[in-house]
Amino acid sequence: MAKSPNITTAPTGHIAPFGLRMLPELRQQIEEAARKSGRSMNAEIVARLQASFGVKNLATLGLLSNPEVFSAPENYKELLKSQAEQQREELIELIQKSVMPTFQRVFEDVKKQEQLAKEENQQLLEELRELKESSQTCLRRSRMQVISVSILSMQLN
Repeated sequence: MAKSPNITTAPTGHIAPFGLRMLPELRQQIEEAARKSGRSMNAEIVARLQASFGVKNLATLGLLSNPEVFSAPENYKELLKSQAEQQREELIELIQKSVMPTFQRVFEDVKKQEQLAKEENQQLLEELRELKESSQTCLRRSRMQVISVSILSMQLN
């Protein structure tokens, strides 16, 4: 008969233990990764498994490596808020350093193009005025020629 798993009263007490067999090389890799991330082997394995499923939780937020999470579970909410605020500040800094200069350059380019278009429009407007004056002058000359031809024609008749 199978023995039921012991469940502790620690914050993870509601999670049943799970035995896992693995090659020694894999165990060494996990030990190394856990040491680098400051997590226990179990926390490292859980974090990597959850990350492979795309789960955002304490493990993927890096909170499992924080001993306060387990020593004072009532602080989960505060720890999450603190982590979120830190990530928010990092995101704002990243935006200010990378995105804002790009927007600034684009804005300046748009202003330059707008100014060039305005100047070009002014030039076209001036050319249109000159063309209008020239057309009016030609029209007057043509009318004068028509009148002159009409007068000559009348005199010849």
